[in-house]
Amino acid sequence: MTKRKKAKTLLLEYSDFAKIWQIKSMRLAMIGVLALPLVYSFIYLWAFFDPYENVKYLPVAVVNEDIGAHKSDRTIEAGKKIVDKLKDNSKVKWEFVNREQMEEGFKDGSFALALIIPKEFSEKALTVDSPEPLQSIIEYRSDPSRNYLTSRLGNSVVQTLKTDIGNQLTKEFLTEMFAELHKSTDKLQEAADGAQTLTEKIKEARDGTDTIIAKTEQIKDGAQKVAAGNEKLVSTLQQTVKEVEEGLKKLNITEDNIKKIQSKVHEYNDLIQKKEDKIDSRERVDLVPIIKGLKEEFKLQGKASQDLDELIKKHPDLAKEPSVKGLQDTLHLLQERNTDSQSEASKLDKQLKELSSPSSYKDFAKAFQTLTTSFDTEIAKLEEKKNKIPEGLKKAQELADGSAKLADGVTKQKAGLEKLSNGLGQIINEGSDKLASELQKGVDKAKESLVADTEKESVMSDPVDVKENELHKVTNYATGFAPYFLSLSLWVGAMILFTIFDIFQFSSKISYRPVRLGMVSIVGMIQAVITSLALTQGLGIKVELPIWLYVFTMLMGVTFIAINQMLVTYLGNVGRFMAIVILMFQLASSGGTYPIELTPEFFQMIHPFLPMTYTVHGLRAILSSGNEAVVYHDALIVLGYFVGAVILTQVGGRYLGKKKAAKQESSMHSLAS
Repeated sequence: MTKRKKAKTLLLEYSDFAKIWQIKSMRLAMIGVLALPLVYSFIYLWAFFDPYENVKYLPVAVVNEDIGAHKSDRTIEAGKKIVDKLKDNSKVKWEFVNREQMEEGFKDGSFALALIIPKEFSEKALTVDSPEPLQSIIEYRSDPSRNYLTSRLGNSVVQTLKTDIGNQLTKEFLTEMFAELHKSTDKLQEAADGAQTLTEKIKEARDGTDTIIAKTEQIKDGAQKVAAGNEKLVSTLQQTVKEVEEGLKKLNITEDNIKKIQSKVHEYNDLIQKKEDKIDSRERVDLVPIIKGLKEEFKLQGKASQDLDELIKKHPDLAKEPSVKGLQDTLHLLQERNTDSQSEASKLDKQLKELSSPSSYKDFAKAFQTLTTSFDTEIAKLEEKKNKIPEGLKKAQELADGSAKLADGVTKQKAGLEKLSNGLGQIINEGSDKLASELQKGVDKAKESLVADTEKESVMSDPVDVKENELHKVTNYATGFAPYFLSLSLWVGAMILFTIFDIFQFSSKISYRPVRLGMVSIVGMIQAVITSLALTQGLGIKVELPIWLYVFTMLMGVTFIAINQMLVTYLGNVGRFMAIVILMFQLASSGGTYPIELTPEFFQMIHPFLPMTYTVHGLRAILSSGNEAVVYHDALIVLGYFVGAVILTQVGGRYLGKKKAAKQESSMHSLAS
């Protein structure tokens, strides 16, 4: 092509553009066409510029049912710790509610995600060091039927949270484990020190016991000597007891005779005192045997003292007994007095023979009085000492018995101490070995607890597991995004329909005709059926409410056609442009892709007022949840859009049709004239 032709072509194109620009309607249409790509890209990118930045506005219910758990002297409330941690976490909008509130939120659409901490969460967390460790489970509940990406986003958040919680629990486990290891190390060291101290103390005790045994041997020897001496003493006492008893009998006889003589002496002493002048021959004769009896008794008394001395010489130990010694002293005293008494008796005998004058009588009376007084004194002492002899013999016997028991007890004590010493030796040998063995067992057990355990390592490294509970499972992205693309396709189908066909058709007989809704509605329903068949039969998407799928999509088709028809009826080509703009806003605000909570506030504001919001929501219930109540609710709202669009179209169409018909008639009349 030559330069001349190129210049001519450019000139023609410029001329066409200038002519179009000069016409107002065409100028507006041109501006709309130029701006359409910008509007499409701007609105869509604005709505989904960074949805993850707005995840913090995504509501997630948190239900803490953990009741805590006890271990040793501490209480763990892992669920409460998680809640406290979430309160400081702004990744999503955590809503702390009870189970009833959470269930109600899923029904009315307030929640599509929830975290449920079960009551045994803490209890399982404490099993990490048990033979059968268990992972703590957090239930993650989602409803993909409300928004497929919501559940995916929520799952991502929960997995991140799972890692954080797991790290926290692992840190606590490791802290506790190292604390226990330090305690165990300290206890083992204390046990080792205690074992050493115990061994030393046992050795000291054994050495002390050996010393006691040596001393006990000495005590035993002395006790045995004492016992032997006491046994000899007892034997001697037993041999001589008869002699002592016979001696006592003699003493008793002597005492009786002395008492008789004493009585006679007192009697005659009184008589002598009365008869101060003289004694007749008869009375003198009576005194002779008394004096002789006294002399004989004095001899017997001396004999008793000699017998007792001989007994004590044979048995020197008797001299140590106070009662025997007292008797001996008394007899010695009596023996000493015997000499005087015998002398007095001899004088009496001599004086008795010479009693013839008062003076001799007085001398006799005086001597007799002296003898009587001495007799009384010694008799009293003899009586006192004699009564203590049996008691002394009894004590001597008890002493002998006690000495024997002492010797026997010392022997037994020595045997017991020897047994104790042997036992201490056995403790040192066997006990220390056993203690060392048990300590070694404890060390081995500690080693075993530190030996690699795959199951424990697995739980400790991943102590928390998330159990996902999808209320209405969505198997794939096609099912998840089908409501969005079905709504989009039927809206685009309605726009194309009114781009190809003119909604005003007039016949020559009628000045105007109402907008032909019936014909275009049939087209819209056919589009819905074809699209639904392609969805179920072509792609194999499973549908929870199959009949409702066709009914609802046909309602969608006729509603979208009615809305597009209304726009074209009132605005013409501008209405066609506005249909595209409305489509852009609906794609951004319907919540068909990302949750509406992740979009800018403007789109959240227009969300309830656009029809695609309810078509997407209703189709999700039909495809995934099977919740007919939701379908009824959304179908009624879509039907309301249809009725409103039809009414506005009919009212506007009649007015605009009449106006156009009048204009055409005016033009025809002008041509005819």
